[in-house]
Amino acid sequence: KVNAISPPFQEALRSFGNVPRALRLVYQAEPRTTVRLGILVLFQALLPVAQAYTGKLIVDGVLHAITSSLSVEGAARLIWPLLAVEFALFAAGSLLALNRRLAEQVLEQRAGHRITESIIEKALELPLPYFEDSTFYDGMQKARREAEYRALAIINGLFSLCKNAITLI
Repeated sequence: KVNAISPPFQEALRSFGNVPRALRLVYQAEPRTTVRLGILVLFQALLPVAQAYTGKLIVDGVLHAITSSLSVEGAARLIWPLLAVEFALFAAGSLLALNRRLAEQVLEQRAGHRITESIIEKALELPLPYFEDSTFYDGMQKARREAEYRALAIINGLFSLCKNAITLI
């Protein structure tokens, strides 16, 4: 019997089940920054389109200047504003990337703190024998250590996937 979906693909599909919960955890930790990160990703996705279109306008302007025998000054007046727009778009891309890294760091800290709080709250409800079990205690410590980056790593993967999809469309 041939399995239609390969095991790695099945694993990837199963891991998408964690996305809503991770998004909820990160959003509960810092709603405004989560929304800000989503908006930044959207602008980062649209930026290459704007840069490509501006590049097209620059090439069209150069071709127009050549074919219509514009003077150097006339060609410069036509092209310089477009070059300024292109430069502004590249600067905006740098600012967006910097802002995104800052938002990610804030979310990582806040989400990690929130998840650690949840782990401690659950641990306080448990009877002492659970903590005497080294396997349970090690698992709890591992969850606490990984709390700072796991949820945000899932969200960053989702946002990057959305960014790339928007850029391609």
